[in-house]
Amino acid sequence: MTSALPIFSISLSRLLVALNQNMVKVETSKSFTVLERQTLAFMYRLVYSRCESFYTEHGQNLPSTLGVVTSGGRCPT
Repeated sequence: MTSALPIFSISLSRLLVALNQNMVKVETSKSFTVLERQTLAFMYRLVYSRCESFYTEHGQNLPSTLGVVTSGGRCPT
């Protein structure tokens, strides 16, 4: 026999879904994908200094990308 779930479990479930860090698909990581794209646009701006309209067009545009964040990046020696 099990007891009823505590009332905060619904809120906790919603929080876990919102903070899902699986960035393979946009559908599974709504908040971190947006932050990743903004960070990449900021870094791209620092290196390439394109006009503001370029970043407005490509910053959050799903068909285009300004880069990819990966783990373990290392320059070959």
